[in-house]
Amino acid sequence: MLRFIAVLVVFSICFADSAVMFEFPDGRTAAITSSGEIAMAAETVSIVPSEGLHQYFDSRGWLPMMEVRCTFELVNLTDEEQYISVGFPLDAKFGDSYTTFSDSMLVVMLDSSYAYEQNPPWWKGNASSGVDASDRISDDLDFRTRVNGEEVPVYYRTCARSLEEDLIWQPVVAVWRMRFQPGETVILENTYNTSWDYYAGGPWGTYSVNYILTTGGTWQGSIGDALISLTLPDDLPEPGLSDTLAVYWDWTGSPEVHGREVTWHYTDLNPDENLRFSVNTEQRVDFWENRLNVEEFYNAVRWTEEELLYTSYSYLSSSLSWQSRFDSVLQLRILETVPYLINGHAAPNDLPVHQFELPVQDGIAQLEEEHLQALEAVAAVRSSMEQNLDIVEQCGYLEFLPMFSNRYSWSSGDLDMFRGMSSREAEYLILLENLGAARRGERIMDLRVRAFYELTGWYHEGHESYLPAVPAEFSL
Repeated sequence: MLRFIAVLVVFSICFADSAVMFEFPDGRTAAITSSGEIAMAAETVSIVPSEGLHQYFDSRGWLPMMEVRCTFELVNLTDEEQYISVGFPLDAKFGDSYTTFSDSMLVVMLDSSYAYEQNPPWWKGNASSGVDASDRISDDLDFRTRVNGEEVPVYYRTCARSLEEDLIWQPVVAVWRMRFQPGETVILENTYNTSWDYYAGGPWGTYSVNYILTTGGTWQGSIGDALISLTLPDDLPEPGLSDTLAVYWDWTGSPEVHGREVTWHYTDLNPDENLRFSVNTEQRVDFWENRLNVEEFYNAVRWTEEELLYTSYSYLSSSLSWQSRFDSVLQLRILETVPYLINGHAAPNDLPVHQFELPVQDGIAQLEEEHLQALEAVAAVRSSMEQNLDIVEQCGYLEFLPMFSNRYSWSSGDLDMFRGMSSREAEYLILLENLGAARRGERIMDLRVRAFYELTGWYHEGHESYLPAVPAEFSL
């Protein structure tokens, strides 16, 4: 995670200061301990791919390694010398097993495990605060601190858990000392290696980076200039929809996103929201629990042009173990395959079907008239969907299809997602304005927007989608 947070760091040894902190994918990272007399004139944070992969959890997966470089221009606003402790907290070693949970899931788990104990809540205090924690630090972290270009020694101590500041698992803090002459400007640089956060459940998985800004107010005045840049590694997939994988990206903080480059830029920053960037994935027809009984599916579908996609959606959303969300194009590829499969043929379109439950066949049978008529209905609907694709591409909506097809819930903050990209914001807001009506199954009057939502796979005029309602603010 990548966070910008403020906490009160209190150790059982000789230092105790309030701190402004940054959390990156491995945990929480602090730039400086501030008494309110030091200002941040500028900050630059760069997170870029580095060589190698990090093995996470119980050896079942690998995450891209990242190199983090944070540079801060700090100014002593007083006419007195300042000698302060600086803390850089880390919540466990990056890649520990807890990262298979989201923070909210981890909090629920800890709340439950402490519910019947006589000790204080898990997030109140830590008897071992201040104890040497150097044995917890992975060599791969390679954490380094430079002050005005000179590397300074760093040591590690355990610190108290904090629910408010998301120091949840096994918080450790890197510590060093800094001296400011009266009125002096100091350049502080922190560098280290880490990996992305990852958690998954069923066919869904999320790679994420977070950056908490809201408590940056501990600095004196506003932050003059803040530039946070993220380069996504090639190992993480780009947004798209295929037979086997759906991917969409989402974020907060209104960055500019160009290809794999993400940039947040602020001036005179008094932060009132946090930053997040996520790569959201969903495995599709080849997911090991997406068992589809082709005979049941065939019998459940009404093979007419008017009802084909709605009855397909109804069966798939209620019968697949994880209620996967398949867009209309993928549903049509399944629909055009099923009549062949129930007659012993191979899939005519190379659709992966090894997870499908196929009928026992003595051999290959000729398709009967009803099957041929079913395929005619599929062809007619496919022609309509191809027209929709042309319309959606021409009006600039196509890039939003992976997100609107597969994102389950939305919040009011999503209105600002494309605020930093004016060339794409207008189209995005039009789609948001119609999202509530689409989920309720209402008629969408704008033909271009209707074409877009018909491609999502879950919008069917006159039928509820049974997806969560969206905020009232979306009705602009």
